Amino acid sequence: MFTPPPVHQLLLTRTENRPDRPFAGGLAAFITIHQTGNPRPTANAHAHARWMAREAPYSWHATIDDREVWQSLDWGEQGWHAGDGAGGPGNTTSIGLEICMHEGIDEAVADLNAAWLTARLRLDGHGYEGIVQHNHWTGKNCPALIRAESGRWERFLEQVARFEEVQTRTALEDRIARLEARVTALEAARAAVVEPPGEAS
Repeated sequence: MFTPPPVHQLLLTRTENRPDRPFAGGLAAFITIHQTGNPRPTANAHAHARWMAREAPYSWHATIDDREVWQSLDWGEQGWHAGDGAGGPGNTTSIGLEICMHEGIDEAVADLNAAWLTARLRLDGHGYEGIVQHNHWTGKNCPALIRAESGRWERFLEQVARFEEVQTRTALEDRIARLEARVTALEAARAAVVEPPGEAS
């Protein structure tokens, strides 16, 4: 059974590695999937978030590994991750998610965690134009490991779709449960109302 990863925040306060501008309407049209390209054993999501906070010359929204998610930019804010320039459509219209690929990581679990986060963002209104690879914007071979394995990208998109379906169904069931509880409470309150006594004879 899948357990969603914890989502931590280390939001950027530096402005030299980000445009410090919101997406049009506050929503990203695309979600761009990257892989870090960093195989060092210690290059997990938290390490990348710390590096971005201190010295990275560019910025993306979240880094995902097989244990957790570290968010670095507000979801409604533009970043510099797509490599297509400050005014390029990749940077100005897409959320950037980096999946770790360090030595020892469980790649399947990291992909699953990224698919879950992508679905969650989609249900919040982001990515309404689609989910794309970094390669879509510049032709760069990224996400490299996903691109190197036949069918892995398609499997990732299927995982996103399944998470969207499950999260939508869960949200609907929760809403129905809340409505039913409210109806029950109203009926109980109505039953507790004391009828006024009749006139004395």
